[in-house]
Amino acid sequence: MMTSESPLKTVHERKAEAEAKAERWERSADRHRLAAERARAKGHHDRAIKHEALHARAFRLLTKAKRAVNRYAPLSAHALGAERVAEKIQGTTARLNRERKDEANTMRRRRHRREDLHGSDGRVEIGHKDVKDPYEPEKRLRVTVNVRESPLEILKSRRRIDDAEYEAGQWFRAVYERASIGPLTAFDPTKEPVDGGGFSDPLSDATMQASRDLRAVLPVVRREGYLLLMSIVGQGKPIAEVAAVWGRTVVAIKDGKQRRPKSSEAIVTSRLIEALRDVAEHRGVKGPRVGLISAARELGTIV
Repeated sequence: MMTSESPLKTVHERKAEAEAKAERWERSADRHRLAAERARAKGHHDRAIKHEALHARAFRLLTKAKRAVNRYAPLSAHALGAERVAEKIQGTTARLNRERKDEANTMRRRRHRREDLHGSDGRVEIGHKDVKDPYEPEKRLRVTVNVRESPLEILKSRRRIDDAEYEAGQWFRAVYERASIGPLTAFDPTKEPVDGGGFSDPLSDATMQASRDLRAVLPVVRREGYLLLMSIVGQGKPIAEVAAVWGRTVVAIKDGKQRRPKSSEAIVTSRLIEALRDVAEHRGVKGPRVGLISAARELGTIV
């Protein structure tokens, strides 16, 4: 009976112990067999009978030891395989922890570098963007940009929007500024010009066309999407600032279970991307990009 102080043996140790016993009893059986043959050759029958009995006992113990080896061999193989799997899992876990730690350190260094170079407000973040070559329009150049110049650049650098949605946002921004809704200098239409000319027309053709374009976009993106486009894309307000004004939180429920709450910033971002997608499709229907929008939808770049 095994006491509480005796250590438990592993299957590998039991297999090695059985193999050692089998080897020892095999040598003993061979030794007694040879001794019995020599005794019978010399006529010592009593000694020969004794060695034959010892040979039979050693052979029985050898058979028992071999059975133990055969019993522990598959268990040892399975245990060895399990140990290898455990080592792989442990190595993978350690590698993932190192990668996660390295990524956290990288993000921390980037954040500290931005704070050291440009202050803690995070107004500057270096990124890259592909633009058309001004000398060879069919080619594109990779340039360094400040991705925090506008929320559009941030979404594009995070790959939250595709090229069509990004260009739709740039188009809306330009139209918004041309429509005199953006930050422009005020003018007095009753003030006489200093050069002696007549009164200037406060609304140019470009401004009126831009206003018509905005009115055409309104039913496409609806009032909520239009307000987001106007605040974030047109006026350049940060998404977090607009989300703070909204101050809504949605709790998604699926299969009767409450899932992770959706913050107001995530809601605003999702609705803004949806509005940009609607503007891209609207421009594709109204303009020459209809083929590109359709092809992008077929390829799956526009959901």
